[in-house]
Amino acid sequence: MTKISRIPLPKEDWEEFYEQLCNALALLETKKDIKDFLDDLLTYTEKRMVSKRVQVARSLINGITYNLIGTRLHVTDTMISAVNDVLNTRGMGYVKIDNKLNEIEENRLYKSMRLIKKARIASIRGN
Repeated sequence: MTKISRIPLPKEDWEEFYEQLCNALALLETKKDIKDFLDDLLTYTEKRMVSKRVQVARSLINGITYNLIGTRLHVTDTMISAVNDVLNTRGMGYVKIDNKLNEIEENRLYKSMRLIKKARIASIRGN
């Protein structure tokens, strides 16, 4: 991630700014709105790093080894360890996101399987 200013920001200001950021994210209603905001907020490198962190967390939650995560995502053991430490100490945000993404993936898979089944039935009936 990029470096922050060496000029200290009063804690109460930082907390207020962070609260506003959380509120801003909560107010976004569509995936496009969120993408637009993140594109404005983050550099290309920051988006890649945040995205990789989420994938590292999901991989760890699903029992993937450090070696495989590092190879697949091109990340260091240090980064994987840092995400793992978060998961072990507080990582409920990661767990919630993983659960919600799993639900979406399962729904897509279920819909795809239904479409394939319908297509097979149609082709059998057509023969």
